[in-house]
Amino acid sequence: MIDIVEAINRFFGLNLGHNKSNELKRLVYEIYRRDGCSSDNLLNSLIEHIKENKIEKGQIFSFSKNYLLEKRFPRLSSKKEGFLPYLNKLDIPEHKQRLDYGKGIKPENVFIVRDVEKSNFTQSFLKRLPSDVNIQIIPSLKDYMRDHKINEFKLRKRDVFVTKENYDFFKPCPCAKFHVRCGYHIMNLAFGCPLDCSYCYLQQYSNFPGVVLKTNLDEYFKRFESLYKSKQLKPFRLGTGEFADSLAFDKYTHYSKDLVNFFKDKDILFELKTKTDDIDLLLGLEHNRKTVISWSLNPVNIIQKEELYAADLEERLLAAKKCQEAGYRIAFHFDPIIYYENWRRDYKNLIKQLFSVINSPLSWISLGTLRFNAKLKSIIEHRFPESNIVYGELIVAEDKKLRYPKFLRSEIYKDMINWIREYDKEVGIYLCMESRDVWQDVIMKVDADVENYVVYQAIRK
Repeated sequence: MIDIVEAINRFFGLNLGHNKSNELKRLVYEIYRRDGCSSDNLLNSLIEHIKENKIEKGQIFSFSKNYLLEKRFPRLSSKKEGFLPYLNKLDIPEHKQRLDYGKGIKPENVFIVRDVEKSNFTQSFLKRLPSDVNIQIIPSLKDYMRDHKINEFKLRKRDVFVTKENYDFFKPCPCAKFHVRCGYHIMNLAFGCPLDCSYCYLQQYSNFPGVVLKTNLDEYFKRFESLYKSKQLKPFRLGTGEFADSLAFDKYTHYSKDLVNFFKDKDILFELKTKTDDIDLLLGLEHNRKTVISWSLNPVNIIQKEELYAADLEERLLAAKKCQEAGYRIAFHFDPIIYYENWRRDYKNLIKQLFSVINSPLSWISLGTLRFNAKLKSIIEHRFPESNIVYGELIVAEDKKLRYPKFLRSEIYKDMINWIREYDKEVGIYLCMESRDVWQDVIMKVDADVENYVVYQAIRK
């Protein structure tokens, strides 16, 4: 790729500063990554437009930037409305070979906090680990963090830390500011994920270099009983799948057995959300249809490129079918939906494949488009140098996250809903972390608390 700034400076006798140079270079790089177009051709076309329009020297930068913005954001630019791009520092990562964990999801290193070393959970957990797992005893998580700095570009996603929870047992899902809440509540039983999805917000959100597992499940149950009886906690849907994959380490923790048993007689829907097919422990449990097993889905090409170490699509659907046959409620999350040239074909086929394997009724389907904090963009570029998902038409939205523009999100949701309704007229569909006006454009007028709508759709089956 040629240095377009150097060429413009030389051709027009300019001396663009660092920030302006970065903006032009960043735009050229992203156009090249997304479209594969030649930077030579892009430069020649830009210079011709500058000459044809007789742009004065002092206006060449702004003209060049606007020209490149139109190439970088063609659909947005066609709307003739202002938008805020995020042109972060261009720091092209080296294409290094990624760490390959091979087949299967297992811990690499396990760090046990000393005060839970003798607990029943810890002892059972250790017995289930493969013999080649490295196990260490540490004084505390605080001491470990003091001595080990986090490199956000080199996360150790197979390091596991076993400790107990003292404060943060339950919380509402941290929905984006200015966006409609879906009513999901989190049982903060684990934090971190051994899967490695390019778009995962935990890469930027987490301040810890691995997966944290909590030992004191009995204390969670006591807290739940107390909060629920006092009506301080009134979730209709509670789960462990927001800060961790609910089943990724289940073969070692056996969390699911205690969770399903505890919630089987509670007036609540308990959700286990996953991208794995690790459902063996679930199939023999008595659940009273109070546990919902849900899967996040994407087309095969997205799974292969962006969802490392997750189960493939057929494996997820087969696992869902087995759980459905075992009497569980099941649900699906199309989240994040990623927009690219052939997205309509691929997602329409995905929905067709889903309903060719799974029968109605479903508990719910959620839809959410790709979004992430701006800081995550550089992390994705460094950790997943072959991924192009950050070069879609993502702009700074009202919640300061990078999102597709509202008109595009509405188009995506309407298409997805129409395709789903071809197979299931009744399943409850809701939008995840979406703005009120998009909700109103796509699904319904949101006057009352949207949780009431989702509750109704979820529990009526």
